[in-house]
Amino acid sequence: MPLYEFMTDDGRVVTYFYPADRAPRIGERVCIRGNWVTRILSTRLHTPPPGNWPMYSDALGVHPDQIEEARAHAEACGVPTDFTPDGRAILRSPKHRKLLARTLAMHDRNAGPSDPTPDDPVILPRKEKADG
Repeated sequence: MPLYEFMTDDGRVVTYFYPADRAPRIGERVCIRGNWVTRILSTRLHTPPPGNWPMYSDALGVHPDQIEEARAHAEACGVPTDFTPDGRAILRSPKHRKLLARTLAMHDRNAGPSDPTPDDPVILPRKEKADG
């Protein structure tokens, strides 16, 4: 039986084995083991290859409890970023990946030409201008 991903009403992503010939459609709500869940398109089980975007990053991700804080920090640094419900950063392009890594003072140890490197400057939050 294949493994499918579902989202609970409180936003957690859970996986269940489900018979392939009876699997619910994406977006369909079903009751499994007494819990109502909605089938979602799996991102964790079918992450696109690195050459395709968006890319989902565990390394640039955060704990699910920190998603709002991380989203606000990235926005304040001028690098708006979304996160999956389990906290992985959703990177829209190579440029977005490089900017977010710089924002978080991270780099790619196996960097290629467009990847974040240790020589990149760190991006800090923009300071608000004082009135007057």
